[in-house]
Amino acid sequence: MTSHHISKVFMHICGFSGSGKTTLGNTLKTIFGDKIIVQDLDNFLVENYELTCTERRQQVEANIKKYIDTLGNDKKIILVGTGCINTVDEEFIDIDVLHRIWLDVSAAQSSRQGILRQLEWMYNNKEEIVDGMVSSNLEDVNDYLNAYCNYHTRILHWNPLYNVCKNRKYRDITEKDIIDIVRNSLK
Repeated sequence: MTSHHISKVFMHICGFSGSGKTTLGNTLKTIFGDKIIVQDLDNFLVENYELTCTERRQQVEANIKKYIDTLGNDKKIILVGTGCINTVDEEFIDIDVLHRIWLDVSAAQSSRQGILRQLEWMYNNKEEIVDGMVSSNLEDVNDYLNAYCNYHTRILHWNPLYNVCKNRKYRDITEKDIIDIVRNSLK
């Protein structure tokens, strides 16, 4: 991989969509307050689809690095989010981090939450979606619904991410263990 490493990060929490990464980040902020900085990787996503996946990943990495460089060194930086542009190794954001964590929840549990979140988003944007459906090919609409609201499709999509994380030495641990790691680091 030719990208630069993003350093100064205490922890990266990765997991399936809907596994509770953002919720856990909010819990950590509540417990530890201003002793830590929690940042969701979704805030750094680049939605410019004219760029290649590699260019988008590099732009996201640059955005994260710039953000981290503005922070002081007195706080633990915790990133939450999948950190990928695509679920292949070359498109996974390259983060040099002390603790690489895979949030250990079942695929069924995270898929349920991810599907509920997607349905809520669809409900909140229903007029825009219906307008898009009217102007789109019905096959495209079916592909969209299948991609976001079908349990088996979600699992097939996210399993490669899990494999990438395993190859990069992410550890499967629970929310309680993550809280303990942060608590012990602040002693």
